[in-house]
Amino acid sequence: MMMKFSFAIFLFLSVILADEIKKLPGLNFKVYSRHFSGYLNVSETHRLHYWFVESQNTPSVDPLVFWFEGGPGCSSIIGLSDNNGPFLFANPDVNETFRRNEHTWNRMANIVYLSSPAGTGFSYSTDGNITTNDELTADENYEAVKLFLKEFPSYRNHELFLTGESYAGIYIPMLATRIIDGQKDYPINLKGIAIGNGAVNLKIQPRTSLFYSYHHGLVSERVYKRLVNGCCKGNIETCEIDLRNSYCQEMKEMGKPMVLFDYDISQKCYNRKNEEDMFPDCNNYQKLKKIAEYYLDDNVREALFIPSEAPQFHYCNMAMIDHGIYKKEKDDMSEYFLKIVAAGVKTLLFYGDQDKVCDFLMGQQFVAKLNITKISAKEPWFVNKIAAGYKTVYSNLTFITVRGAGHSAAKTRPLEMYQVIQEFFKASRINASSSYVFLISIIFNIIFHLF
Repeated sequence: MMMKFSFAIFLFLSVILADEIKKLPGLNFKVYSRHFSGYLNVSETHRLHYWFVESQNTPSVDPLVFWFEGGPGCSSIIGLSDNNGPFLFANPDVNETFRRNEHTWNRMANIVYLSSPAGTGFSYSTDGNITTNDELTADENYEAVKLFLKEFPSYRNHELFLTGESYAGIYIPMLATRIIDGQKDYPINLKGIAIGNGAVNLKIQPRTSLFYSYHHGLVSERVYKRLVNGCCKGNIETCEIDLRNSYCQEMKEMGKPMVLFDYDISQKCYNRKNEEDMFPDCNNYQKLKKIAEYYLDDNVREALFIPSEAPQFHYCNMAMIDHGIYKKEKDDMSEYFLKIVAAGVKTLLFYGDQDKVCDFLMGQQFVAKLNITKISAKEPWFVNKIAAGYKTVYSNLTFITVRGAGHSAAKTRPLEMYQVIQEFFKASRINASSSYVFLISIIFNIIFHLF
């Protein structure tokens, strides 16, 4: 009996080193922590790729964070390489491949960049079938979290945070509720979720995008009035725009020609490549090309333990949407958020205020309609005594805007977002005695299943 108990503790405290990345091509500086690359077999055929970077601080006690990219179809390697990871791609005019990120989130947390669903980044299906939807993706993301905790058992009792951006506004709430519902069978120490420019309500998004565009001088008075009267029947406040409606077709033409980048209207436009492209030259296509070409390199694939059967890397797999491979089922995440905050899971919604696609008005109106108890009214928040945006605090939920940031707030406002996330982790984390209680509950759960 003691032998079985000792073996259980050994499994709990050990870390599998098989997938540790020893050397990454082009990375010419020390990253101050170990990082791993591997796969989680979430079904008989689906293999989800993860890139795990340990904390530079104290990995044995720092929280465990999962990062999800949006799309659907965009790889979470974007988050690591071009957003909040320890090393970011340098600009194309620089000889170096990477530059150090002084505001990397792994200065305070262990981060798992999970590319989901299959067909995204290096994630794949062994039979080639990557057809999926919101529910199946949530199931597989939940399985991925559990498999990761089994593969890295020393993180089993760590406080867990789910983070991401864009369509992660769908992924994360659905995953969080599965974790909450599964606590009895598989306890997970979920402390909080943080979502940037999340697509939390696709019903109102076209309306708020129109309103945002008009009030930022991007739509003429004539076009705006025609859309409000024809598409919204004169009342934009209650309008749910249906782009299939002939009166609403003009909405599709608002961003053409591509003279601004819809995901960050403050950015300069480069030479336009293709206005149908999700990421045109308007968002510095040459840099995105540099990222894609790097991960296509065979030496890089070998360093990351990518098998030959895995597909070529794509920054974003546009076929997921264009060819109907991914079926969107959810357009309003209200019921999920209500369940999450009721369970005591701290929630942060942050929106770069220069994003026209997943605009802050959508998030702001979405939160207001949840009718959660408001703790403090909208007020500015500061970094180095400079206003960095606005914050409204509710019971277990905080909504903030990030001034001057686009769709990926940590990319354009790294210092500000580092402070936001750092404070969120600190405010959400439970005291040490409660952590020990959770640890003991897991140990007893292991013992119960052993005997």
